[in-house]
Amino acid sequence: MSLEIYALLKVAETRLADAGCEEAKADAEELLCFLMKFDRAQLFIRRGERPNEKLCEAYFNLLDARAARRPLHYITGKRAFMGLDFAVDERVLIPRRDTEILVEALLAYMEREKKPLCGWRALEIGVGSGAIAVSLCKNRADLRMKATDISGAALAVARENAAASGVRDRIRFAESDMFDALRAGPGRAKYHIIVSNPPYIASDVLKTLAPEISEHEPAQALDGGADGLAAYRRILEKAHLYLKKKGALFLEIGFDQAEAVTDLIRETGRFGAPACFKDLSGNDRVLYARAL
Repeated sequence: MSLEIYALLKVAETRLADAGCEEAKADAEELLCFLMKFDRAQLFIRRGERPNEKLCEAYFNLLDARAARRPLHYITGKRAFMGLDFAVDERVLIPRRDTEILVEALLAYMEREKKPLCGWRALEIGVGSGAIAVSLCKNRADLRMKATDISGAALAVARENAAASGVRDRIRFAESDMFDALRAGPGRAKYHIIVSNPPYIASDVLKTLAPEISEHEPAQALDGGADGLAAYRRILEKAHLYLKKKGALFLEIGFDQAEAVTDLIRETGRFGAPACFKDLSGNDRVLYARAL
């Protein structure tokens, strides 16, 4: 016998809570919405309906996957970011809400600065799912981007997301470890903006995180080395070579890394004093600096 939706959700919530899922109620609802192609409002309105047994069985299979601590967004295959839906799977990091602060800071920067005659040109290091590059291009028709990633598998996802959002023709993708595949020396391309959300979790800390992160998300996109700063050092070693004069560098950082990354920026002698933007929880989240 099938259960009414409200009863089914109660069973699901208990199942996920017992498995250690922090957002058990929200996850149970989102998985059922995904399966039934409902939005949350419809789920409430139709809470007295009884899904058929086949659908209930499919729902419990999804719950089993979530209870095994597979990330919710890898199960549904999508993640909302900056008002857009992005395809995600184990090839890429799941975009976080905190990263929207980085995109919003960059959009505000382009809005207040004088537009270059040829339009904006930006470089993203570590494009992942494409959430940053695609969101920026979707909001700025005058922006063209180069986007690199060390993972060819991640680039395939990013290309898919760029095409789905209608901005594929304005993003050039390249498989590259940081700047390695970019042209060096005279004649190299220079950009008005370089942006990156690099790996910044210390290796020892990564091992202690929730199974959703430590066992499922790509470690290459998370592991920042012994102190979490390895990627910043590599970016700052060459970023000035690919920035136009007074070009802007935008970096997402860990909540406790503002001072350390600010020191790394200052030590280069290539940038002005960095400014810091906080996320919605009041934590330091983005650093911005202008090339000298």
